[in-house]
Amino acid sequence: MPHTLVPSKLFLAKLWKLDKSIVVELEKKLENLKNNPVSSEHRMHHAHDYFRVYLRNFRVIYKVEGDRVILFDILKRKEGYGKFRG
Repeated sequence: MPHTLVPSKLFLAKLWKLDKSIVVELEKKLENLKNNPVSSEHRMHHAHDYFRVYLRNFRVIYKVEGDRVILFDILKRKEGYGKFRG
């Protein structure tokens, strides 16, 4: 059963700033995420409740709560994950 994607305000604000080609790529990744959000390759090593998806020079940070996938943030690759440390 597919999960429901729930974007945060911060996620949406950053989404609108991305190049259209990146947004198209992100849409494909989010479709895959609906079906398999909990993958060991997506789990953040230092914050076990959070996951990430790689997207070129960006990282999409999310958390799974039941049948919902909460999309928290879109970070540039070199930005720290500090606020997501467990």
